[in-house]
Amino acid sequence: MTLFGPSDDVDAAQQASLSAFDPDRAIGAAGIARTFRRLRVVMSLLVALLIGRQVHSAWQALGDTYRAHAAEGTAGRVADLVVLSGRERGLFSLAAVQPQDDQGAVAAEQLRADIDRSLARTLGDARAVAATTGRLALGRAIDEVEASRGRVATARAAVTSAPSGEARTAAARQFIDAKTSFNEGLLALHAELLGAESPLSTPLRDLARVREATIEAAEHAGQERAIIAVELAPRRARRA
Repeated sequence: MTLFGPSDDVDAAQQASLSAFDPDRAIGAAGIARTFRRLRVVMSLLVALLIGRQVHSAWQALGDTYRAHAAEGTAGRVADLVVLSGRERGLFSLAAVQPQDDQGAVAAEQLRADIDRSLARTLGDARAVAATTGRLALGRAIDEVEASRGRVATARAAVTSAPSGEARTAAARQFIDAKTSFNEGLLALHAELLGAESPLSTPLRDLARVREATIEAAEHAGQERAIIAVELAPRRARRA
């Protein structure tokens, strides 16, 4: 019988355990664990970065689409203004040299009021497009339309105050020139809006270009009709 047999067994087991412990292996395992944790953090950051870039790209695309439709909608109203302004030019000029044409004068005045209301809104929207796109050329086109509007108002007042006869006809010619310059400014504004860094789809852009060519042709034709009407009206009056 051994008094200290069991104790000796425990010590032997502990020594065996200590001898089996490898510090280098333990340190290596801990290092691998830390490396995996760091990799998880890095991967999480990369995923967050990629998601952020995708969200930014989607938001930017949405903004581009919004600006495109805003520019296209404003360009459409500018095109309508060219048509209305051409009609007013003809009605007002003809009524100026035909004082008996009361209906033409009333219709021209109604058109002028409609144009003024639409122009105020349209130019405000165009300035908003210019602000979001940073296009200086678009801002200059807007300024030119506003300056031309002032010249049209001056020419209109000159027609109204001119006496009947050759003086009124000469004033009507000046009005036609001022109104034509105003319409050309609108056409330039229309073109700038279509080029305002807006990702319109190809079919929409092609349709807008066709519309631009159509209203430009109609504007030139209207200008010629107005000039002919003003020149012929006094002759017809003398024959009557």
